[in-house]
Amino acid sequence: MCLGTRLSDSSPPAPCAPADTQALNFEYDTDVERTIRHAKRAARSELSVTGGGWSKLGLAHSNVLQVGADFPDTIARVDARSLTAEEFAVRFESPGVPVILTGLTRDWPASREWTDARLLERYGDHRFKVGSDDDGYAVRLSLRDFLYYRASREHGRLDDSPLYIFDGSFATRRGSRRLRQDYSVPALFAEDLMQHAGERRRPPYRWLVMGPARSGSGVHIDPLATSAWNALLRGHKRWALFPPGTHREVLRPPGSDREASSWFATVFRAMLGAEGGQAPGCMNGDGAAGGGGTGPGTPGAPPPPPQPVPQDSSRSVPLPDPGTPPGAPPGLIHCVQGPGDTIFVPAGWWHAVLNLDDTLAVTQNFCSSVGFARVWRHTRRGRPKMSQRWLARLRLARPDLAAQADDAGAQPGEGPDSASSSSSSSSSSSGSGSSSSSSSDEEDGEAEVGGESAMAKRPRVGAVPVVDPPPSHDAVQQPTKEEFIGSATNVGVDVQATM
Repeated sequence: MCLGTRLSDSSPPAPCAPADTQALNFEYDTDVERTIRHAKRAARSELSVTGGGWSKLGLAHSNVLQVGADFPDTIARVDARSLTAEEFAVRFESPGVPVILTGLTRDWPASREWTDARLLERYGDHRFKVGSDDDGYAVRLSLRDFLYYRASREHGRLDDSPLYIFDGSFATRRGSRRLRQDYSVPALFAEDLMQHAGERRRPPYRWLVMGPARSGSGVHIDPLATSAWNALLRGHKRWALFPPGTHREVLRPPGSDREASSWFATVFRAMLGAEGGQAPGCMNGDGAAGGGGTGPGTPGAPPPPPQPVPQDSSRSVPLPDPGTPPGAPPGLIHCVQGPGDTIFVPAGWWHAVLNLDDTLAVTQNFCSSVGFARVWRHTRRGRPKMSQRWLARLRLARPDLAAQADDAGAQPGEGPDSASSSSSSSSSSSGSGSSSSSSSDEEDGEAEVGGESAMAKRPRVGAVPVVDPPPSHDAVQQPTKEEFIGSATNVGVDVQATM
């Protein structure tokens, strides 16, 4: 559902998806149903598709989308037109301050052209990644089948944590690479030092993100100390961000579910002061509903507008937090991102994201001069071979940064162990499909670093063709999302691509 006017910024709203994008009608199709069931089994083998495993928590009939609605919007919002790249670096990137920037997507063709109807017409048969199976294979659905899934009352509208397009190869695959022409990297994030490692060697760094309500990303940190930006074109996302140094055990208590919807319904709700972390209306342990009914918490209902922090572009830091709930970690930032909003997530910040309705976004991780020293240290340890090539290229293109790398001490590969900066358990909605460790790079098919053979696997005989085999990991193969995060599993910090 398109909520029309923006939830933030006093400037005119960015174009919102016209009504016809939400009025696509799909008739029941046995073949599509079979394909969807196969994809769900592949993406989350621990859940029974026919036995109700995907909806056992009853979150579609709960108020999980309202958890945090009474907590004020505590992030700074700045009109990007008032910022130069230098000012952005000084006020936000260098001190590591999250911010929502408005106006960056206003002139993107994607803001006008990426309606469901037009995307279906142009890319309906192209298969986008919606998860990974237990062996690291990419699970894919055609856009046509995904939109069917998303609209289905038996699938996307019912599943606790729905499938989610989270595709890191859309800009290079033949059937979808035209999408890259419909938006441009904002000037504030234009510096891209990882490009010097080579397009085929660098970790995956950009994703197309599309999902229904209750999909999202469990709490994580982005990989290799990179920062990220996420530009939302349609829908609304609830963000919870926690500063570097927040203890992992606080954000991921023992026994907690890492799926975004479950995390917001339990862990985040408990942080905000609810007893036991049980969201009213959620299914309790014996499967009975604990309240609920109709109203704002019902599927498809619009989220209430947040209480925004007043915009003040003259300040050098965000306006003060009006009050962190007693149970929340210090420094918690909460916000609802609306159409046209671009959020900046600094390196090292934990964050979780919950889609409040049907959303469409593009997101990208990046390394600039501001954060180069930190990214270099993580890359040298976690990606020693890539770091060698990266440093060689930097000596030619950016000798000043190469000198910084030399000053860091050890040469590539000489640091403490060869693990990266972190590890993650991706949720099915964030593109990995299972709750096992995975990496933060996403591409076509993919195996976790250290746990998979370098040989490409053969497709399963007789399987519905929605699962792609992982590519060979030769010297020039671009690592996958699962590889990027999976290479970091020995360090003890969790990372994932920003949602």
